[in-house]
Amino acid sequence: MTVVTFLDAGNGMQFNRRRQSRDRVAVADILASFEGALRMTAYTAALFAEAADRVAVLDDPLTGAGAEDVCVLEAPFALSAAVSPLVVYRWDKEYPADQRLALSADAWALQSVTELTGYSHDKITKEVWICR
Repeated sequence: MTVVTFLDAGNGMQFNRRRQSRDRVAVADILASFEGALRMTAYTAALFAEAADRVAVLDDPLTGAGAEDVCVLEAPFALSAAVSPLVVYRWDKEYPADQRLALSADAWALQSVTELTGYSHDKITKEVWICR
């Protein structure tokens, strides 16, 4: 399954159970990059309100996800071989974070990097990681 997430420059994901930041260009790129339904929580679905017909709202988007599914996650999750590729939209800043994703270069290989000019961020880096 493909997992899409958002990280800051220090792999931070959340602070006090809230997203650190958001950017409409990243959301538009996700919608353009993937066809079909996107699995996510109701919290994340608020970012995709203009494409509600493409959103499958689930309490746990990973549970029951198949190899062809795309899950958009904003909270920490377990990285495993089932999660590949991992698409990271990385903010160009490091924000306060109490939740981080443990992304190890030993277990994951960076496959591609694309630079985006965001709406609220000067630079967003789209990284595609593959489980080794």
